[in-house]
Amino acid sequence: MSLRQVLYICFDHIPSPKGAGTHVRYFIEALAGRHKVTLLCMGDPAEKAYFGARRLALPLEQANYLDRALAFREAVWDELEGGEYDVVHYRTMWAALPVTEEARRGFSTVCEVNGVESIELKYHYPALRGRPDLLAKLRAQERLAFTTATALVTPSEVTRHYLVAHGAPEERITVIPNGVDLKRFRPAPAPDNDPPVLLYVGTLAPWQGLEFLLDALRRVTAVRPARLCVLGAGARRWGRELEKRIAKLGLAECVEFLPPVSHEEVPGIIQVADICLCPLAPTERNLAQGCSPVKLFEYLACGKPVVASNLPAIREVLTHEEDGLLFTVSKPARLTDCLLRLLEDNDLRRRLSANARLRAEAFSWRRAQEALLAVYDGLSVDSRS
Repeated sequence: MSLRQVLYICFDHIPSPKGAGTHVRYFIEALAGRHKVTLLCMGDPAEKAYFGARRLALPLEQANYLDRALAFREAVWDELEGGEYDVVHYRTMWAALPVTEEARRGFSTVCEVNGVESIELKYHYPALRGRPDLLAKLRAQERLAFTTATALVTPSEVTRHYLVAHGAPEERITVIPNGVDLKRFRPAPAPDNDPPVLLYVGTLAPWQGLEFLLDALRRVTAVRPARLCVLGAGARRWGRELEKRIAKLGLAECVEFLPPVSHEEVPGIIQVADICLCPLAPTERNLAQGCSPVKLFEYLACGKPVVASNLPAIREVLTHEEDGLLFTVSKPARLTDCLLRLLEDNDLRRRLSANARLRAEAFSWRRAQEALLAVYDGLSVDSRS
């Protein structure tokens, strides 16, 4: 296949320690190994290269999210008007309008749907729930992207169903789950923690289910000692709310917020935990648009017993009692039951740990990269929109 000029558009700060940043890193690495890639993102413009791609970063400083998004959209338009690209790959709906309008230039388009702004933003900015006009405009841009893209890429079957329901041609959609670097994330000798360590990795956002987790921890520690370590970040208000809840539940001595680390340091933190957690809340964000938590694959690759919410997107990865324990989110006490079972049953922990690593081997980033390149192989000249 001939070398192509690719513009990869990401309305996020790259590099980033978030799961989205990890995803972008491996996709960029795959594309840059075969094509000439320009990454258009936010961040420090001084860094000009990123895993083989030319990095074009925008130092957007607008305090208001909408102002920042519109400035980014204008930058996308400017880049499309000034550059010559064969493929434009975008993972934000803020790029949908310029990309679809400029597609007359003859480039193919890959729309990567990891989240849907018209759903996501209601959780980040609750005031938007009172702006049906703005949400309607966002949904219109999303539908434009879903119906006109040459190809669509998404990480879960739940999201695929959402795309089809909103006009995307089913034959253009490829599901590529997130993955894990199996060489970096690997099992280590069993830890000797006293008390046992429960670990949550991820943002502190309300939809991540940390309230469930804290309530369960209170019930667990009423029966036996345990400690929760949280490696995460997020809006300051989320952290304050969690600290209030921890104090109210009397858990200050049982919860430790770990300092931020680079992604290279995350395997060592997971390896010294006894049980790892993915307690997603049953919100529209997790149920309707779907998700593919990077932390879940990293837990599994380290051979850790995992407790996670019994949601459709999670069931795409885990099977209850085989490679993890799933709890019913409508009955939060079930999370307590799962934790106590694992803490008290060494044989169960060992069995789930062994199966976890085997399950992770189906979700390597190498596999995801190969699937993405196969999508690009299918972008013939005749398919350009």
